[in-house]
Amino acid sequence: MASPVITLATGSNQYYSSPYTPPEGVNLRLNYYSVDKLYYHSFDTGSGTILQSSSYEHYLESSFTTSSRYLGPKGMVYSIPQQLYGLHVEPGSLVFASGSNTIVDDGEGNLIQSSTGANVGNIIYTHGQVIITDGTLFQTFMTSSGQPISWKSNNLIHTYNFTLRVSDSEFNHTYNPTAQSGSTIFYYSGSLSESSSRYLRPSGIYADNVTGSAFQPYMTSVGLYNSANELIAIGKFPNPVPKPADTELTIQIKLDV
Repeated sequence: MASPVITLATGSNQYYSSPYTPPEGVNLRLNYYSVDKLYYHSFDTGSGTILQSSSYEHYLESSFTTSSRYLGPKGMVYSIPQQLYGLHVEPGSLVFASGSNTIVDDGEGNLIQSSTGANVGNIIYTHGQVIITDGTLFQTFMTSSGQPISWKSNNLIHTYNFTLRVSDSEFNHTYNPTAQSGSTIFYYSGSLSESSSRYLRPSGIYADNVTGSAFQPYMTSVGLYNSANELIAIGKFPNPVPKPADTELTIQIKLDV
């Protein structure tokens, strides 16, 4: 997670040059202007309120603004990768610590210093951008050796619901080879060694204990197939379920993707 400084100060390595230089701690003016244009350009530099004439996206993180939004001549931006925060950073979940300084977000897009209650920056939840605008705190974070940050991500989960109806005339017999008599054990190695991998070749003859009219097979899982008759998911019952022979059975399946 990159943590580049943003500043208007002039000097070397403030702009892209040839050969290309990665923007990790360099090209500081370009980083500053990018952050300013995206998140602060629509706010008045004096009052911090939204400019009425602005037609830009304001990226407000709430239906109401609890404080103004300022960007001074220096700052620091922590960019959380999108694959780590999903749809957005969950409001009110960010905790950012550097030494004795702890910053939390107020759920409205503002970064608050826990010890003083001061507004020290902003967080853009939908972009994963953590922006420290306080000049004093910015210098403290620059010299800190460790800056642990934690947050809760928000990911979209699609839930599919399936209803399966099994009539009373279906699935009333078992094909389990252990329910057949005279089944033969074969070893893949060709020998009769107990240590070898083996399989059971069914005989096709049901054992006496499963041929009575009172016997019904138990179901332990349900397979879901696509249009090409390919198995794509298997649902497991918490406990084996007896298949009724005289009533229709309805099975509800919920699949989260």
